Amino acid sequence: MDSGALRNVKTTRVTDLSILNTPMQKMERINSAGGIEGRGQIFLIQHNTDNTLATLRFRLANVPMEAAEDSFEADGIKFKAGTFIVRNVDHSQIEKAVTDLGIKAHATSASLGVKTHALAAPRVALVHNWQNTQNDGWFRIPLEELKIPYAYVADTWLRETRNLRINSM
Repeated sequence: MDSGALRNVKTTRVTDLSILNTPMQKMERINSAGGIEGRGQIFLIQHNTDNTLATLRFRLANVPMEAAEDSFEADGIKFKAGTFIVRNVDHSQIEKAVTDLGIKAHATSASLGVKTHALAAPRVALVHNWQNTQNDGWFRIPLEELKIPYAYVADTWLRETRNLRINSM
């Protein structure tokens, strides 16, 4: 469940218990408006610890991305360390991804003077044995919800595989 602080939603503590008598309606999901603001060929995505940032990285696994190593400013907007910097990507491709995921991106043509490092989309494997598969499910659920691709491999396969870089999972 998303918390208010992660989505920049102002929350207010209510101590008046009579509010519990107010008719309520269950909301299935709160949709955050995502999209691209600004103009330019460099896309900046604020690092806010939202899990959907992982989904974005894997959805655009073939798109080179960088992470800012320090805070910086572009077009009068302050960006935090960890901000995703995406260059050389088709505008419609990133726009669809951020819109679908409810992520806000800022497009700029500014020259960025911040030090960065490559942001990989690593291969992920979940190792299991046949003695206790229930625990594996607790890891599989969030990986599948976040649409992070992973291989489900047996510990016996792992023992018998000498070079994981050559063998596909």
